[in-house]
Order: sequence, then C-alpha cells, then structure tokens
Amino acid sequence: AIAPYATVQAYLNVSAGKYDIYSFAVVVNGGTCKKDGRTDTNQLVSGTSAKTFIAVKPDGSFSATRNAVSDESGSKGTVQLKGVFNGIHLKGTATVHMHYPVFGDCRATGKFASKGVRIG
Repeated sequence: AIAPYATVQAYLNVSAGKYDIYSFAVVVNGGTCKKDGRTDTNQLVSGTSAKTFIAVKPDGSFSATRNAVSDESGSKGTVQLKGVFNGIHLKGTATVHMHYPVFGDCRATGKFASKGVRIG
C-alpha cells in the first residue's frame, strides 16, 4: 500500500499584507470507507469548499476545519487543513471525513507539500 498523501489546491486571497484561503479542493488516498458492515480500504476521499475563509497568520501558518462537499451527489462532510505557507511553498496535513451515499462513511488523512504560483 502507498503511504497516504494529499493533493491540495488552495486559492489564496492577498490584500494589504493579509492572507486568507478562500477556496480549496482536497483529495487524499489511502482512505477507509464503512457501509453496511463492510470496510473498504485504500479509497480516495475528497472534499471541496468554494466559499470559505481560513485566515493565514503572519508566520504563514493556518489551521481550520470547514464543511465540504464532494463529487458524488449528496455527499457532505468536513475537511481539516493544517499547514504553513512559506513564499510559494505550501506544506501540511489534510484530514477528510465525508459521508457518501454509495460508499458510506469515509475518512482519510495525508500530508501534502507543493510549490508554485498561478496567476490568473
């Protein structure tokens, strides 16, 4: 099995020296889903939040839990993001807990690290 890791897209709002994350999409591999007494492992668990506000502290750190939805109709849950922005580098941990109509109660935690800048 592959060690759990997260893919995170976070969109940062920058104004007058203040930063906040206003949107994110998270996918974590290695999740566990439970439904009707059955347990499935090594699942992808994902969550997105389009209109959110996660404050980034002056030292670049952030930590928050937000309600999220996923691509399966009727899915909902929470995503917890903890991490640090350092220039164009982003690293941290994502914990996703979603309730999917088909797959049941799914949880996954993974680490993420990325760098890059998108202008658009």
